[in-house]
Amino acid sequence: METLTLAPPLPRRRSLLFHQISVLLLTFSAYAAFHASRKPPSIVKSVLGPEVAAANASANAGWPPFNGPRGPHRLGELDLAFLSSYSAGMYLAGHVGDRIDLRRFLAFGMLGSGISTAAFGMGYWWAVHRLGFFLAVQIVSGLFQSIGWPCVVAVVGNWFGKSKRGLIMGAWNSHTSVGNILGSVVASSVLEFGWGWSFVLPGILIIIVGAFVLAFLIVDPKDLGFESPAMEIEMSDDGNGLKGSANGEIAEEIGLLESGGKSDVDLKAADLDSKAAIGFLEAWRLPSVAPYAFCLFFSKLVAYTFLYWLPFYIRHTAVSGKHLSHKTAGILSTIFDIGGVLGGISAGFISDRLGARAVTSVIFLLFSIPSLILYRLYGSISMRLNIGLMFLSGYFVNGPYSLITTAVAADLGTQDMIKGNSRALATVTAIIDGTGSVGAALGPLLTGLLTSQVDIPFPTDILLSYCHQIFVPFLVARVQHSCGLSLTLVDVIGVECSIVFEEQMIMLPGISFMGVLAYQIVGSFNSSLILECLNCIFNNMERICENTVAIDGKQNLLIDFVPVTRSGDWSHIGSREYMEDTHVCISDLAKKYGYHSLDQETVSFYGVFDGHGGKGAAHFVRDNLPRVIVEDAEFPLELEKVVTRSFMQTDTQFGKICDVQSTLSSGTTALTAMIFGRSLLVANAGDCRAVLSRLGMAVEMSKDHRPCCIKERNRIESLGGYIDDGYLNGQLAVTRALGDWHLEGMKGIGERGGPLSAEPELKMITLTKDDEFLMIGSDGIWDVFSNQNAVDFARRRLQEHNDAKLCCKELIEEAIRRGAMDNLTVVMVCFHLDPPARMRVARYTAPYRALTAVEAGRSNATTFRSCAKVQIFHQPPKEMSQVLNEIFLNKAMHEKS
Repeated sequence: METLTLAPPLPRRRSLLFHQISVLLLTFSAYAAFHASRKPPSIVKSVLGPEVAAANASANAGWPPFNGPRGPHRLGELDLAFLSSYSAGMYLAGHVGDRIDLRRFLAFGMLGSGISTAAFGMGYWWAVHRLGFFLAVQIVSGLFQSIGWPCVVAVVGNWFGKSKRGLIMGAWNSHTSVGNILGSVVASSVLEFGWGWSFVLPGILIIIVGAFVLAFLIVDPKDLGFESPAMEIEMSDDGNGLKGSANGEIAEEIGLLESGGKSDVDLKAADLDSKAAIGFLEAWRLPSVAPYAFCLFFSKLVAYTFLYWLPFYIRHTAVSGKHLSHKTAGILSTIFDIGGVLGGISAGFISDRLGARAVTSVIFLLFSIPSLILYRLYGSISMRLNIGLMFLSGYFVNGPYSLITTAVAADLGTQDMIKGNSRALATVTAIIDGTGSVGAALGPLLTGLLTSQVDIPFPTDILLSYCHQIFVPFLVARVQHSCGLSLTLVDVIGVECSIVFEEQMIMLPGISFMGVLAYQIVGSFNSSLILECLNCIFNNMERICENTVAIDGKQNLLIDFVPVTRSGDWSHIGSREYMEDTHVCISDLAKKYGYHSLDQETVSFYGVFDGHGGKGAAHFVRDNLPRVIVEDAEFPLELEKVVTRSFMQTDTQFGKICDVQSTLSSGTTALTAMIFGRSLLVANAGDCRAVLSRLGMAVEMSKDHRPCCIKERNRIESLGGYIDDGYLNGQLAVTRALGDWHLEGMKGIGERGGPLSAEPELKMITLTKDDEFLMIGSDGIWDVFSNQNAVDFARRRLQEHNDAKLCCKELIEEAIRRGAMDNLTVVMVCFHLDPPARMRVARYTAPYRALTAVEAGRSNATTFRSCAKVQIFHQPPKEMSQVLNEIFLNKAMHEKS
């Protein structure tokens, strides 16, 4: 008689847990490596592309073909090439992944991704400057990268049940942000050795991780004899099939004996294996697949724009009044991904608590709209505010993105309509993420196009926040079904409109709705603990960024040029009876007036003031304008606004003093230059002039405000003034100045003001290593020197003795020798410790020489009549003194002949 024995016991739960953890760690590492290899293009964008803030930057900056005017657009084309092939490959990868070994397929994708990523970086050493090469590499890389996601999601879906899938996959999906952080840190750290290393190291990393995946990854628990958590045992009418009860376990064992050792689960698994993989169109027709796919389209459009352009945006936006280095910008951008990690985990936890994915996505998406708008409006005010708003943006943007790409995709692939056909999971995942990748391709492309067309470094964030409105209504029906909330489509759209269209102030109805909804859902959260954690994160990351900036300023000279300023000055009364010129040089503006520099960033201040009708105005502006600037509440965060406002306030203060002390009545022109970090801001009101030497070429940093300027003439006439014989209202030879309140009809009270304006014209650039020095001179200097002539003279003297003060003295002596008649003042600011390099400097096609004051000494009336005869206002952009000199030279030569 045959003896019956019990079937061997199932493997212990601990053993199953061990393998589940192993699968989580391997797939987590695998996709983190994928994202780390995608991050380098965003880190090196500001190195490959042009310096946006430097309007006159050298054409040799950057890496051809990305350093021209179309540089940002071409960088956007690289993103489009990668993401387009990625989205197309996603559909194919999911289809293929259902039919072959996922372990080998995933390892193959990682190997190809590593090779293609390294190939992009090799373009640095191969000196490749053809756009086609980089586009081809990006297309191939996108195809290999598309293999990763369907494979890892399918593997994780095989090992974990649905009950805690939101929390588990929310935490697991932080691999996206962890990979971004890892890629940012690695790429930024080696950037100083050449941008090619920023690609090669992540490429090697993903290949190494791929080898571990090939060696150790187990695709399905059935391969080890475990029951698949995705296949839940159905409850029988008599309760014998109740999983977890003692009676149920005994009944199950008896059933195994009676059925020859085969359980219902085994029979279902056998039936499952006999089914064919789900078709592509069939998967699209599954309930909720299409709505979630299009929701992810817009969500990834936002997330990938930040992924590829956030370091570029940070690099070209002044935070706390200063531009950060490439390395610092790359590290700071990781804050968005840190927020994304917590956002994904929180979204998974909340969705498990509610048992509804859609309502969780709606909550996060509603909050993401104001967070993006606030970051755009206020992120540049301070480092702390930038970190906080960037963290919130990452938290709310990546929350639903993480939820839809993981838990939602896994749920849809194993829903009741196709229950038992888990091979559909890779196809459903590919459809959802592939559609999202189309949006991911569109976002960076739009950013590149808009950046190259509009003078805004990051113009798409408001546009992208509006895109959220499009896909939130898709989820409204799911919200009502899942939570039973009495929420209509009109309610959601109304709330969104109240949030979005009030960019400066979020309306209370929107805040009230989201606040109440969030409180009901997460009421049990420990709010004080959350605030404490966020505060700790902000403080530590702010300190890290500040330390990085300090290190960059001292050691990272290979990446960023850090100007080392030294200055000199000289003045002379000339042939005048009185000295009405004055000047000022302040190395640390804040310290001069008892304030502390923000983040240890000093602001240097230099100014030349050319008085007329007395020296009272010039001396008052010299002594008070710097103080007014420092005491402004927005100094140094909004420096351009501060300087303009300070000019006007100083002018008004002097007018009030003149009412009391009429003996001070006079006027002055003013030209100031402020240097903070790599930024140079020049403000001019009058006919003093600032000229920058860039590799020996003179770059005009200011325009003379004289009556012969058509732009100034139009402004004056619109304000009721006029030009008489080359003079403003027949009295002044300049059209902008501070003071002169005693002259009738010059200054006006009110918003428009009078024809004589104290408002300066501003010019701001980012200094590069090609910039040698800045010269600021009163108009007496430019009567006998052209811009290029002065630069040539100064370079020769600096090459001889490298003394800025002595150079200023020699320049004034030469001006006197040439016959200068006016007061003379020169301030020179050098940006290098070494003298200018000796080189051949390109010249103008039409050679000219500066005349002496004797040759050029004609009355103003004769001057302007001569200008009118030759139609000087339609000449190419030359210095006015140069054109006048040519006129008088031709006239003198004609008289001699």
